[in-house]
Amino acid sequence: MNNVKISKEISLKYPALRIGCIHLVEGNNAREVSTELVDFQRYAEELIRSNFENVEKLNESLFIQVWKQIYRDNGTKPSKYRPTVEALCRRALKNQKLPIINNIVNSYIVGSLKSLMPYGGYDAEKVEGDIHLRFSEGGEIFEGIDGTKFETFAGEVVYADAKDILTSRWNYRDSAKAMITRTTKNVILLTEAPVESIEDEHLQFAVDHVKTLLNRFVGGNVSSAIVEIS
Repeated sequence: MNNVKISKEISLKYPALRIGCIHLVEGNNAREVSTELVDFQRYAEELIRSNFENVEKLNESLFIQVWKQIYRDNGTKPSKYRPTVEALCRRALKNQKLPIINNIVNSYIVGSLKSLMPYGGYDAEKVEGDIHLRFSEGGEIFEGIDGTKFETFAGEVVYADAKDILTSRWNYRDSAKAMITRTTKNVILLTEAPVESIEDEHLQFAVDHVKTLLNRFVGGNVSSAIVEIS
């Protein structure tokens, strides 16, 4: 099992950080996306439109503000590189239907919309060793799921395994290397509460909601843990 480790430098900068980790083993992601899961996603999209009448109201949300500030603090303009949960919500506010990809990915899209928490995911069989949240020294190659390649900048927050960068700008974009596909059976999903104002109960809600969806639509053995600063 891939463990998630937080670097000392990240711990010092974000002492309240907690990471919700979900492990899925021997799931069946090969089936067509459940029509029920699609309905759940469309309902979650509608909730965003009901709760936030426009982008300005969305930006008043604590959960969006937290990630915008973290991006700024680490040298990223959130108006150019939108935090993943904000990007999802903006698409919903534009009345765009979010993509239907596979049962695992759409389960955590629903979870992200319902909790306003970011989610990233990796095919655990493609991850080499433990997953580390750390600062990049810069110049490390990252290849996104859309095929784009670029170098990290010094001070960029990344998830990385023993060899490669798995996520750029903390939670902006996941890598092609560990992309979750319909052949994926073993998965690790991550969501973060980086500041005290995001309470433990809300983080647990975000984790439990996705676990419920995975059990229902993917099966396998689903477990979870909260990784805290040691």
